[in-house]
Amino acid sequence: THSIEGTLGTENWYVTPVTVTLAATDTLSGLAAIRYQVDGGAWTAGSSVVVSADGTHTVAYRAEDMAGNLSGTVSVDFKIDRSTPIAYMAPTGAFQSQTAFTISWGGIDPAPGSGMSNYDVQVADGLSGEWVDWLANTAQTSAPYSGLRGHTYVFRVRARDVAGNLS
Repeated sequence: THSIEGTLGTENWYVTPVTVTLAATDTLSGLAAIRYQVDGGAWTAGSSVVVSADGTHTVAYRAEDMAGNLSGTVSVDFKIDRSTPIAYMAPTGAFQSQTAFTISWGGIDPAPGSGMSNYDVQVADGLSGEWVDWLANTAQTSAPYSGLRGHTYVFRVRARDVAGNLS
């Protein structure tokens, strides 16, 4: 049997290293060893393994008894994304001649991450203004904004990947 420990984010992605703990019993001749392999690598004797690299992983395992009999191979698959996405705002002109203008943003979640999910965009009226949520949990990467003539608006964006990591 196996058990998996780690912090589960969203969409079945782990956001921390994953520990796979293995167990086996043999009531006749006794257990000789448990062996595992990570992502098709070499077979290693042991009852637990820690996997920390981002991406999709497979841990296969089998047991051997004292008589030399091997169990069938069992495998467990899981996905890890410990990396935060990178958010960015697209440049706009320093001054806008219209009170309505388009703000654009985006983000990247470098491979082998879980991919981009959505964004939170905030705006402040003035350089020392209070940050106010403008768009939350949006998949959009641009939107029109209507402001007031003579005001200075500052924008910031936060990105969220499919695993739930925030920039």
